Amino acid sequence: MAAQTRRALLIGINHYERFAPPGVQLEVGVGPSGRDLITEPLDGSVNDAEAMRDLLRDRFNFDPAHIRLIEDTAATREHIIGAIQQLVADAQPGDVVVFYYAGHGSQRVNSGSKPTGYDQTIVPADANTGVFDIRNKELARLFGPLLQKGVTLTLIFDSCHSGGITRGPQARYNQRWAALDPRDAADSVTPPALEDGGALVLSAAQDDETAAETPRDNADALPHGVFTSALLSVLRSASPAEPATRINQQVKAMMQSTGQKQEPVLAGKGRVQQPLLGGGPGAALGVTTVAVLRPDGPGRVDLQGGLAVGLRVGAELVPFGHRKDSAVVRLRVTEVRGLSQSVAMVIRGSADSIRYRPPELFEIDKWAPGPAAGLRVWMPAAGLEQSALAQLTTAFAELRTAGNIEWVEDPTDVPPDSIPLAVLQRGGGGWTLGIAGRVVTTLPQPLTARAIRSGLRQRPGKVRLFVLLPPSTQLATHLELGRGSRNDLVEVVTDRRAADYLLVGRLRGGHVEYAWVRPNASRDMASSSTLPIRGEWWAEEQGRDSLVDEALRLAKVRSWLTMEGPPASGEYPYHLALRDLATGKLITEGSVYDSSWYGLVLRADSAQLGPWVAPRWVYVFGIDRHGKSVLLFPASGAGNVFNRLPRQQGANGFGSAIMQLGKDSLFYITPPFGLDTYVLLTSAEPLPPEALEWDGVMREAGVRGGRGALEDLLLGNSAATRGPTPSVPANWSIERLSILSAPKPVRRGP
Repeated sequence: MAAQTRRALLIGINHYERFAPPGVQLEVGVGPSGRDLITEPLDGSVNDAEAMRDLLRDRFNFDPAHIRLIEDTAATREHIIGAIQQLVADAQPGDVVVFYYAGHGSQRVNSGSKPTGYDQTIVPADANTGVFDIRNKELARLFGPLLQKGVTLTLIFDSCHSGGITRGPQARYNQRWAALDPRDAADSVTPPALEDGGALVLSAAQDDETAAETPRDNADALPHGVFTSALLSVLRSASPAEPATRINQQVKAMMQSTGQKQEPVLAGKGRVQQPLLGGGPGAALGVTTVAVLRPDGPGRVDLQGGLAVGLRVGAELVPFGHRKDSAVVRLRVTEVRGLSQSVAMVIRGSADSIRYRPPELFEIDKWAPGPAAGLRVWMPAAGLEQSALAQLTTAFAELRTAGNIEWVEDPTDVPPDSIPLAVLQRGGGGWTLGIAGRVVTTLPQPLTARAIRSGLRQRPGKVRLFVLLPPSTQLATHLELGRGSRNDLVEVVTDRRAADYLLVGRLRGGHVEYAWVRPNASRDMASSSTLPIRGEWWAEEQGRDSLVDEALRLAKVRSWLTMEGPPASGEYPYHLALRDLATGKLITEGSVYDSSWYGLVLRADSAQLGPWVAPRWVYVFGIDRHGKSVLLFPASGAGNVFNRLPRQQGANGFGSAIMQLGKDSLFYITPPFGLDTYVLLTSAEPLPPEALEWDGVMREAGVRGGRGALEDLLLGNSAATRGPTPSVPANWSIERLSILSAPKPVRRGP
């Protein structure tokens, strides 16, 4: 068999509107296909494709000569199909092939597709001209010959409806969705599914879901798809030999930390337990390497690696394979120039010893994290004075007796039914009334019950009404948050669509109360968001301090939920699982149930265990739906006792495949139910376990005594202000499982 070649075809499309037919008004136009024109460009698809290229090159050892990137207007239907056909022609048995698509997804009518009557599609850049989308059935026919050749095929889709491609949304995200193509494909022949033939398919969303992108990415401040952002973050830190199922679990956990309801899909007969690119351990390099490009002045070098592989200012590198050699040259990154380039200075040894032809490879020895995740909040403009409050109280009292209006005191507790929610709020110097997220009218001053009822009549039938009150001038003055304050870990944004939380005021019992509330929060969001959907309600006098403290606590929770670990080398092969005491079943996804006992285990695939596993200090804590953290292992208050694992190697020189953490009945599920996050920390240096527990909203005291760089990073994210970011050793890891706690299912009948 010929030497294995790694090949990739990557598609990223932001702009579709440039192909609109001449003379057609974009805002209201219908294209030749009979569907609405795609007029809104996406923000992150090209970034996604470029970041995937850099990751494949620098972390998975793809030769740039075998990576083809097609962006934006070049990604027409003809070019995409032609590129796939060329890829199929070039690939040889034993090759590894990756296909990646980021852009709009859609559906096309197909009377021959049972039972839905639709095919899922990816949308080429020239879709507005009337060309057909590329249907899932076409993709199956195009890629099928690769599987027949014996190629290891991985397909990744970050688009809407992508769960069937072989892929309520929140206001801050663009949706990668295009209107349905009504032209009937009338194709009843269904080729074999690629995942049934041995391909691995990762999709951003179910076949009936939209896929989102966010204008900000914590890792590199560039817009990305929510799915791709999470996938890149996991792949930067996970060993390339990590099984695809575990990659998918961690991607899902990171997506849920944003509150996104889209459910990523993983499919592939015989592939889901293998690494992302197939094969067993060692099928891909386990260490992040970057090549030196050229000298960049005295004592400086340009590196072929940047944000896409986790390089940050302050990271230190040594020649590949020489991490323990104190005599070799050492580099420190001083500038990061985007996704794939950075600059480093020589801090030890001689720059003359660096080889450029062929380029020498360097690996990360000390890792520098990205900026603190922090928290973004939005606050309405202040202006609620006491006289205005008295006027509103009178108007609202009349509305409470109206038969067609249901008064809402807590917008997060609205049941998921068809009754619309109307929101009355200050805006533009007056009051606006919005229904189902759209402003329907601006109300005259002074505000009266009659004017509000008139506005609500624009939506016939029963309606729920919530009044969002702004903070008083006095309260706004005391909320010391944002840039320039001592609490700049919390950023105050002017665009509410970019906020993690909104400051919401309500009228209750004649008094105003305030809380931090997730955008579009609802009762069922607790099952899809690892962040609390809201904080406590506070009266104004209490809220002056408590709202600040609570924002800092939420920032701390968010940083733990989104923190990116260092690029791993696979040195510690163990991963977290819950164990049901009653059944013995190991749980890494799904649900746990009320009144049931669970334990914790570390498990490793036996193939990942080498003849010696360097012990690490192990910590597990759980963050519940209210942001409370409970230390599960080691036992709370016990200190670092029996948590340096493995304590001994097996009789054959290999570590145990499963290690129990503490008692088999370690914790018990009780209300409140929702999405809980279990965090596994492993470290070559001990940490103070008590710092991993918190409750309430008050800032916590710092840990006494000297701290190492890793402690400063992991435990310092609760500080009120950002401090210098340390470089830390790369011998630690963080892993999260998001598990839904729920009432015990009711058994029905025999």
